[in-house]
Amino acid sequence: MNAEDDYQNTLTNTLRKIGRNLLNYQRVEMLWKSQINISDVTVEIINGEAVVRQKKSSTRPQPMGWLAENHRKLLFSKFPEQDTKVNPETISITTSFRIEDVTLSSDRRKDILILVQERNILVHLLAETFDHTSKNDCIRLCAELDQQNARIIHEIEFLNNISKSFQDEIKEITKYLESESFINDISQNF
Repeated sequence: MNAEDDYQNTLTNTLRKIGRNLLNYQRVEMLWKSQINISDVTVEIINGEAVVRQKKSSTRPQPMGWLAENHRKLLFSKFPEQDTKVNPETISITTSFRIEDVTLSSDRRKDILILVQERNILVHLLAETFDHTSKNDCIRLCAELDQQNARIIHEIEFLNNISKSFQDEIKEITKYLESESFINDISQNF
């Protein structure tokens, strides 16, 4: 392999890693949005889809920093008070989830801040600082991108664990709602 081929392979590898990290940042944003959208929501059965659509549309245009901070605040805040606007004559469902370890909040804030800053540098400043004609700069950037990707993957795994726990709870609720116990409980109270 000659020097030009070696450089081209290094540049191609660098560009692939840039793309990988950008896609993984999008996965983080998607998970933050989906968890914000399903928490602290109270819907009446008859208008549930409209409420969820409205919540999704409110997070769609938000920048990553806003999503990161709101997701962190959501996870580590106290559970909201019961919604007093709910009509007691209808069936409603409220979803909310929290992490009770308050000491984790400050660590999460630091980790999230680093993720957002690195993502912003990758998206907004890389063209100014990266010399794509330099093999050494490509090698340096690849090493940084690999370290960055490890932090992104850690966040994705954290968020996936939250999503899995939430989905497991939904399955348990669904099982209960389909059970004889639920029908008996409802019948006794009405």
